[in-house]
Amino acid sequence: SCGIAIAEDGGTRWLIVADTGNHRIRRIDMNGRVTTIAGTGIPEEGDGAPMEASFDEPTAIALRDKDWFYVADGDGSSVRICRFGEQPMVKTLAGGELGSFSIGLTDGDLSKARLNRPTGLAFLPDGAMASPASGNGLVRAFVPADSQIGRRADPTAVIIRAPEMRA
Repeated sequence: SCGIAIAEDGGTRWLIVADTGNHRIRRIDMNGRVTTIAGTGIPEEGDGAPMEASFDEPTAIALRDKDWFYVADGDGSSVRICRFGEQPMVKTLAGGELGSFSIGLTDGDLSKARLNRPTGLAFLPDGAMASPASGNGLVRAFVPADSQIGRRADPTAVIIRAPEMRA
């Protein structure tokens, strides 16, 4: 399985692919040429320059813009941010813990939050990002204004309506 997103820059389009089994992020141009743009192929988590960083089963991609995107790193139980252009880098945004196997269910500050096998990513209408955590059967919300994961439960509040999910 893999996650795919369509990127565009000045009319040129390409695919960004989370190559799950090979632990890499690939770019495929419209001529079918495949280029590795991030990941060493070693199944572990490691931040750094894109070609020195490592992923552990990347499963999904969500584009922020032509130079930034997010990666759900399944076995690493983390969400990573990849930046290209000036000062390219891969950095763990939430979950995971470099050098250890860290899964869980902890809400709060991104540096302390724990995830359990994120398998997708999507931006919500309010700017938050959601990710299904298949390891604990939940959909987690990343709320950028507070740099927090999770929201206090309010059974009377509707966070997202069904028609918005289908849009």
